[in-house]
Amino acid sequence: IRRLGDAVRDGKPALLENIGEDIDPVLENLLLNRFQKQGNLITVELSEAVDWNPNFRLYITTKLPRPHYQPEVSTKVTLINFMITQGGLQDQLLQKVMLSERKEIEERKQSMTIEAAANKASLKKTEDRILSLLSSSNNLLDDEDAIKELDSSKVQSDRMEARQKEIEAMEKISDRTRQTFVEIAHVGASLFFCVTELANIDPMYQYSLEFFSRLFNIRLEKAAKSEVLHERLTLLIADVTENFYLNICRGLFEKDKLLYSFLNAIQIGRNGGDISSDE
Repeated sequence: IRRLGDAVRDGKPALLENIGEDIDPVLENLLLNRFQKQGNLITVELSEAVDWNPNFRLYITTKLPRPHYQPEVSTKVTLINFMITQGGLQDQLLQKVMLSERKEIEERKQSMTIEAAANKASLKKTEDRILSLLSSSNNLLDDEDAIKELDSSKVQSDRMEARQKEIEAMEKISDRTRQTFVEIAHVGASLFFCVTELANIDPMYQYSLEFFSRLFNIRLEKAAKSEVLHERLTLLIADVTENFYLNICRGLFEKDKLLYSFLNAIQIGRNGGDISSDE
């Protein structure tokens, strides 16, 4: 509390880590902005009155995988969920697959994405400059500098728009190539989220995304090779599924391995279209 009070007084950010589902009542006045005015000073009551600095910021984090906060807590803070989604993980894994299988195409796509963002920002600046000239000049037809600037901006704008169309056309070609590898990325993401369900069986079963990503990269390198795309995908899916299962089973109690095998089998069946979500 003393350190928190110092941060409030000095206008510095404070971070409270690893809280549970309940927040200490001593923070109540701070979270509800219950300030008191004493002369020219504004204070907030913690364990004692502390001078309030408007630059102060409070950040609170938790490691709970699925925290459930009461409504009275939710109204006092802004909740941000940084948990990765299956779609987000699939995109990450697809990028890893492309860098392994079609490195030049993926690097070109990343370069085009950066260039496209830069072009859009530059185009926006050009448009703002043109609007500024139009609004600041009393007689645009007599202002030679303004006319030259407008002509230059128009040429630059046309060139960037043409380049943007080229980038979009190349990205479509790149996306078609990426689409052929989506299946392995989807399988990898679904297997990871299958494992996260094990925490409901025993809180000890916690597996980091870093561990899974490292294992995924290893299997991309060590899986059997094939020049035929369909065969390569089949080999990758089988290798990732088998090795991920074996690695996870090493850390499970014997009594939980059958349940994990069942969850894994269901997920594999869903990925293959043999089992529907309703089933």
